[in-house]
Amino acid sequence: MIAIVACDADWGIGCGGHLQHRISSDLRRFRALTRGKVVIYGRQTLDTFPGKKPLPDRINLVLRTRKETGEPGCEYISSLDGLLQRLRALKQEGYHDSDFIVIGGGMVYRQLLPYCDRVLVTRFDDSYDADCWFPDLDSLPEWNLVSCGQWLEENGVRFRYMTYERQGIA
Repeated sequence: MIAIVACDADWGIGCGGHLQHRISSDLRRFRALTRGKVVIYGRQTLDTFPGKKPLPDRINLVLRTRKETGEPGCEYISSLDGLLQRLRALKQEGYHDSDFIVIGGGMVYRQLLPYCDRVLVTRFDDSYDADCWFPDLDSLPEWNLVSCGQWLEENGVRFRYMTYERQGIA
């Protein structure tokens, strides 16, 4: 399983239910990396999408604590065990671990990070107001930074792409 996250210099990922920045080149990269894949996220993350609609051209698995139904195009799953069962079924349909991508929010990242072997990070150079954070991978001994791109800039926001892998993953 892979996680994709955009965060600031302090690992902040959002404030007030919104991303800290919407970088068009990063959104294009996200779309390219997730299209045709299985994206896993929480209900609050769904609320941040345009029109609160699921992402097109992907299987959308939404973790939520209530068992009520919701937006068409999403599969709602109410437990970690239920999610793992669904992922096993998708593997039988031909999907691979690298096709399962965790995209937020904070609680879902924390819950599923132990199942991830890679994290693709868009890291902003500055810190911003945040009320939600991604775990600090630099302070977790099981995670190694394996690639760190050059600084890029868009609309005055400096950022770079970084890849972390769980120690022992080749």
